[in-house]
Formats: sequence, C-alpha cells, structure tokens
Amino acid sequence: MDHGGLLKPKRAILSVYNKTGIVEFAKALRDFGIELISSGGTASALSNAGVPVIEVDSYTGTDEMFSGRVKTLHPKIHGGILARRAPESPDMMPDGWIDDSEDMRKFEIPPIDIVCVNLYPFTETISKSDVTHQEALENIDIGGPALIRAAAKNFWSVCVVTDPSGYVEIISALKEHGGIPWPLRKKLASEAFHKTAEYDSAIAGWFRTLHHHDTEPELFPETLPVALHKITETRYGENPHQRGAYYRLADDLADYLTDSEILQGREISYNNLLDIDSVVRICREFPGQICAAVVKHQNPTGVAIGINAEEAYRKARSVDELAAFGNVTGISGVVDEIAAIAINEVFVEVVVALDFTESAREILSKKKNLRLLKTNLLKPVDLTHRLESKGLAHGVLLQEFDLKKWDEDKIEVVSKRQPTEDEWKAMDIGWRVVKHVRSNATVIANTTQTLGTGPAQTSRIASFEIAIGKAGENAKGAIAATDGFCFFDSIEAAHKAGITAVIEPGGSKSDAETVAKADELGMALVMTHIRHFKH
Repeated sequence: MDHGGLLKPKRAILSVYNKTGIVEFAKALRDFGIELISSGGTASALSNAGVPVIEVDSYTGTDEMFSGRVKTLHPKIHGGILARRAPESPDMMPDGWIDDSEDMRKFEIPPIDIVCVNLYPFTETISKSDVTHQEALENIDIGGPALIRAAAKNFWSVCVVTDPSGYVEIISALKEHGGIPWPLRKKLASEAFHKTAEYDSAIAGWFRTLHHHDTEPELFPETLPVALHKITETRYGENPHQRGAYYRLADDLADYLTDSEILQGREISYNNLLDIDSVVRICREFPGQICAAVVKHQNPTGVAIGINAEEAYRKARSVDELAAFGNVTGISGVVDEIAAIAINEVFVEVVVALDFTESAREILSKKKNLRLLKTNLLKPVDLTHRLESKGLAHGVLLQEFDLKKWDEDKIEVVSKRQPTEDEWKAMDIGWRVVKHVRSNATVIANTTQTLGTGPAQTSRIASFEIAIGKAGENAKGAIAATDGFCFFDSIEAAHKAGITAVIEPGGSKSDAETVAKADELGMALVMTHIRHFKH
C-alpha cells in the first residue's frame, strides 16, 4: 500500500444509528488525541461510557431545530468537512487542487478529519407490515447522507467511515502509520458513495410503490435506480472460465443465503442458485401443502404433492429417475429420517427445505458434498408490485412476476365433455407447473404429481412428444398442460398416449379444428385464455 498522503486526524464527528462498536472506536480515537464531536443518541452513548465528547449544538453555537431535523446542517460542520487541505505529500495533490486554509481561518472553521456516520434504518422500517407513511418518512435520513457525501467527496483531506467494519481498519492504520493513508481513504469513500446510492435507491423504490386514493404505483418510471447488495462471489459463473457473484436487491431483506441457513456441504454455486430459485418458485405455487420439486437446469424434472416430505420427494423423483441425477430438490416441509434415506439413494446437489430433523441431518451428513439449505423462503411471499429482471448484453428487461394461475371468469370448457373432478385437480397441478417450464412447454400430470415434462423445444409438438415419452404408461388417464397453442396433432398424440384431458391457452385460428378433434376422441379440452410463456 502507498502510504503517501497520510491524514493525521485531529478532530472527528460521530453520528451513528447503528452503535455497534462505536464506544470502543471513540475510545481508540481519543487515545490518539482526536477531539470528538457528536449529537443525540450517539453523544449520550459516548458520555455514558465516559468518553469526552463535544455536543454539536455547543460546537456550532446553534440549537437543534425542528425536533432534531436540523442539527449537523451547519457551515461550521460542513465547512470543516468540505474545506480542502494540502496533502502532506505534494505529489499526492490532484490537478487543479485549491487549498482552503485561508478561508478556514477567515471564517474560523476548524477542519473535521474523520466523519463516522451510518444511516436511519429505512429499508428495515418499510419492511414492517404495519409501517405508516409518517414513520417511513421520518426514517429518511437527510443529515447523515449529507455528511457522508461531503466527506467522501473530499477524501483527499477527510476519512469517511459508514460501517462498523471500517473501524478496525482506521485504528490499525493509525497504530501502524500514525495516520490514515490515501488508499484507505479512497476505499472508504468509494464504499460511502455505494452506501448512499443504495440508500437513495431504496427510498426511490418506496416512492415508486406509494399510492394514495385513486393513484396507482408507478411500475416503470423513466429512470429506475436499482441498488444491489453483494451476498457472495461464487467460485465461478455458469462455466469455470467465467467469474460470478450473487447479489440481492438492496431493498429486499430476504435472499437465498443470508436469509437462510446452510447446514452442510460445499459452497453453493452460481448454477445451484439458479436452480434453488426455480424450486422455490415452484413450491410457492402450492401453499399449505407439502410440495417437492426436483429441478435440473432450471426445468422441473418432477413435481409432486405428498402427505409428508418422503412421499412428495419419491413421487417427484420417480417422474424421471435418470434426469434426477445431480438435481436440486426443494421440499416445502420438514425433511425427516425417512425422507433423508430417500434423498441419499441418488446423487443430489442441493436440498432446500423448511427444516431438517436431527436424525435427517445425521443421515444426510454422510454425503459430505451435499448442500442443505434451511429456509422460510419456500413459503409464499407477496411479490405484487415487484419486478423480475432478465439481463441482455446491453440492457435489462423488467416485468411483473407471473403470479396468475387462471381467471375463474375466463377459463372455458370448449369440448362437449366436461372434465371430471380428478381431471380438474390434475389440470390445476399441471397448469401451476407448466409456467415454470421453459417454452415450448408441456406437462403431463395426475391429481398429485407431474408425470412427464417436455421443456424448451422450438417445436410445440416436440415438447408434447417428449412429455408423453417421459410419462410412458403413466400417461393413461392423465392430463396434459401446454403453454402454447394446442393443434389437432397434439390432441391426437395425447389421445394415443391415453391422456383424457388437455388444458391450453387457446386463441389460435385453428381452435375450432382442435375442439372438433377433442370431441371426436371424447376428450375434455379446457382453454384458459391466459398463457404462461417462460423464455
């Protein structure tokens, strides 16, 4: 590290909401003879701990105003932060640098060398189900971001720290170098601007969803500030020659790693996370039931409902035992001993479940590389007004989540024969699952599980034939759900396999011909008038 441009601090301002480590940090600064300025709760915490501190209003000679809304917004504070000082090493001075020392003397504004600030918990506040508009507004920090941005802008002369993790770095630098080196100040300034960008993004997102009386939330504004919070760097991306990382939306407090518990196994990979996302989405389709989803390459090889985790898993895996090798499994229930025994019968990459019993964990621990992920995210969450994204080489596509199944007032039985009760149950499962299969997609299902899946074919009939081939003899008496137009050839293929009912979007010019073929073969045909493409 280049130790040129050392900042030898004499004065610091401390104003933090998160007081983790602040007393210890303040004491260490005092040990280096640094004068401390503070206000509000931070000043009280330091005083109570016996740390000498100057209150902001005493320092500025101006009382706090408007219930504390205005306290650090003062020339003596911001002047002391923004005033430019000549670096100790002349070669560190940037082009066009101006030394404000004369103005500091003229206006009697001492320099403030360290700014330690973190912000009101806006994201945590708005995540509460009962939060009021006024409570949210009061948790929009104004003075904090102003202090942070001022210090970060003037990082040549000032050190800013926005997170308790930075305290150790600063104290270590003071001990080792007698000051704070320019590279560390630059690093902390960069982190500070990322912090304020993330904070403003969360606020902008909240305003975007804010509606009152007859106004609707603005879904697609002209500019869309989005902050992403890095959870981890992955070992690699989709392939070993690609680097990868996992981020979550900064205004979403939930993610598959930090909001979950990794109980065992190797590091969860980039591709694992893609499949984990798929099993979570599928399991959420069946609230209040124990659902098992077996996924490969983001396509379900099998999905089933059971009375317990073992039954649901065995049924889901049995749909395609060969494809299930090396799968990611999601189970919206508790994995117990008998379920663990079933899981250990084949090679599984990851098991995602609501929980695992102690005996299940003991059994599964025999597979050292098997990742176990315990998470509540398998339970349904409200994604209304949220957007999902798909990255392009030069941009991003955004859309609402596909949260519909079908509209009860639009779904239509177009065949002469009405579906039986069991066929309706099977169509419910098939239609919920088909929207999670890459288009063109076909799913064969009965009342408790899928029986065959035909994913991601450029030809719709090819998808149909693959799904039927996977189902084999189990297709007899089952239903077929397809996300694309269903023509007479698909109806004939379904009938030949023993399928008795088909559910599809409808809307083709050939619908009349398709209906006639279904009637000729005595099949039930349902058109939802809603499609579920997944590209």
